[in-house]
Amino acid sequence: MNEQTLARAIGSAGERFADASEGSRSPAGKRGVRRALWAYAAACALLGIFAAQRLLSQGPQAVIAGAPSPAAAEQTAAPEQTAAPAGLYIPAPELQEPEPGTAADMIGLVVYRGGIYTQAQSGGAELLPLAGEYIGHARGSLSEWSTQDDYAVELASTYEGEVYTVRGYDPGFRLCIVWADGTGGQLVQFLERLSGISVNTGADVFDERLRLPGHWESAVCQRAGDREPGELSAVDAGLLDAFLAEVCAAGFQYVYESNRDFYTSGLAEARLLFYLEDGVCVPLRLFEGGYVGYAYMGWYFVKIPGETFDAVFAACLGG
Repeated sequence: MNEQTLARAIGSAGERFADASEGSRSPAGKRGVRRALWAYAAACALLGIFAAQRLLSQGPQAVIAGAPSPAAAEQTAAPEQTAAPAGLYIPAPELQEPEPGTAADMIGLVVYRGGIYTQAQSGGAELLPLAGEYIGHARGSLSEWSTQDDYAVELASTYEGEVYTVRGYDPGFRLCIVWADGTGGQLVQFLERLSGISVNTGADVFDERLRLPGHWESAVCQRAGDREPGELSAVDAGLLDAFLAEVCAAGFQYVYESNRDFYTSGLAEARLLFYLEDGVCVPLRLFEGGYVGYAYMGWYFVKIPGETFDAVFAACLGG
C-alpha cells in the first residue's frame, strides 16, 4: 500500500477532540450563544480519544491493526450508504497487520454491516434518550493483534456493551454503545462511519449526517490549547447561520494531498462547538485561511475564505 492511501485511511479516523468537548452542557436558550460548563467523560473514553490523537500526529504510517480492506467492507454495505453520490471518496482502512514484536495504537470502533464506526462524542445520562433500536452485543473482541478475519465478524469491537441505533440519525452513519459506569450509572459512546463513503459538499456531512443547520441551540468557542470554552463575543445567530450555509455549500478537500504539513505548519486554529436540540455536540475545527472540518474527520475539510469565516474565526480567537 502506498503512503497516500494509508494517509487517507487514517485521516478518516481523524484526530480526536482531546479536550473538554466531550463534557456536558449548561442550559441554554434556543440559538443562544453563551458560555457552557464542561466536564470530561468517562476515563475509558478519554483514553481512546488520546490514543486516536496520537494516531493522527504520527501521520500516514499509523495503523488500525487488521482492519478489513475496502473489498471486504463492500460485501456487506452499511444501510443507506451504498448509493453514495460521486465526489471525494474517503476509503475504508486497508491496513496491514502489525509486524511481530510491534503494537499499533487502537481507535475505539465497532464493525457493523461491513462498515467501521469510530469513536466520537461520549456522555452519560443526557445522551441515554437517544439510544434507539437495539442491534446487539459488542464483546470487545478487537485488539492491536486482531486479524482481518477478526474484523469480518459482525459487531467486532474494541468496546464491550450493547449497541443501538441513535434516534434521529442514519444508522449508516451513527451508532452508540451503552455500558455501565461501575457506579450505578450508564455511559453512552457514539460511533460514526466516516470512511468507506463519498462526500461532495459540506452538506453531505454537516447537514445530512450531523443535522447541524437549523437544529443548533447554542455555540461556544475554544482556542487551541485551552481547556475551557469561552463566549463568542460579537457573534449572533444570524452570522452563525450564514457561516453554516457557506460550510454546507463548499466542496470537501483532502488537505494531505496539497499540504502534508497542514497540522504542523503553525496555522492558527480555533474550535467552534455547537449543541443541538437533542443534546448532541458537534465540534468543528477552524484553521486560518478558511478551513473548516468536523473534529473527527482528520485531513478532510471544506474551505470558505471570506468575511463570514473571518468574523467567526476572529470571535473564536477572542479578537
